[in-house]
Amino acid sequence: MESFSLAKPEDKAELISITVKAFDEPVSTVEFVFNNRIDFDSCYVCKVNNKIISLVHAFPIDLKLNNKIFKSYYIYGVCTLPQYQGCGYMTRLLDFMEKDLKKKNGDFVFLVPEIKSLVRFYEKLGYKNFFKTKTIEFTNSEFKSLCKEKIEKKIKLSYFFLEKLRRKLYNNINNVMYSLKDIKFAVDLYSFFGGKVIANESGYGICMMHRNSLITRDFTCKETEVPYLLGKIYKYFPNVKDYILRTEPTNKFFKDYGETDFYGMIKPLKEENNLIINDVIISGEFPCVGISYD
Repeated sequence: MESFSLAKPEDKAELISITVKAFDEPVSTVEFVFNNRIDFDSCYVCKVNNKIISLVHAFPIDLKLNNKIFKSYYIYGVCTLPQYQGCGYMTRLLDFMEKDLKKKNGDFVFLVPEIKSLVRFYEKLGYKNFFKTKTIEFTNSEFKSLCKEKIEKKIKLSYFFLEKLRRKLYNNINNVMYSLKDIKFAVDLYSFFGGKVIANESGYGICMMHRNSLITRDFTCKETEVPYLLGKIYKYFPNVKDYILRTEPTNKFFKDYGETDFYGMIKPLKEENNLIINDVIISGEFPCVGISYD
């Protein structure tokens, strides 16, 4: 017999165990996520014979589309125990979750599929490719050629600084309006894996080594100041073979660089909000997920 509900604090150990098994992640990583971000009033579970077998988190994060702010939810940690996969439990759990979020007057749900093969699964459930990210790869010499240095104003790097900078730079475009709590968790999560935030007064990037490459996520910077932020990144990481930037596609400094592709999907919780999605698709002004918790 199956049932659906919100999780309870006393379910924490069981939820961690399921997540570890489903994603094949180290216990320490999953415990970090649960200890630093999970709210049990946003965690939905499916039980079979009173045992949790599937779970999904729905973090409230506003979306700004067409100069209007919509109450939305970032879907995260979608998982089912391996022996129960392929039986439709997650499909029914997501349906239960979406109906509950609609009752709470939610406008949209959005997510980043863990792997590309899951795009088709979510499409069947009514999700559409919607968010876009530009990925740019540089060799060491190519990256260095773009770098500049200058005397900088001293900044106090903080979660508040990053939130304020994001809001300022992305104020006039469609975007995900991360709160201070969201930014803190994302930065702390990447730091947990050895990442480092490099910032100047006009931008920042979350940098992490992967083998011989430096991956900079959520590269966010005023266009005229990009070379100086690149220079600061290079100063910290000068001996890297390749540099990979993931950034917001509208940054004109990078208009002749890299590839733009979909990175994230959306589903309206209200039928009338399909018009909003269609307007954005027609305009081509797709938002960027940015600091996704992947």
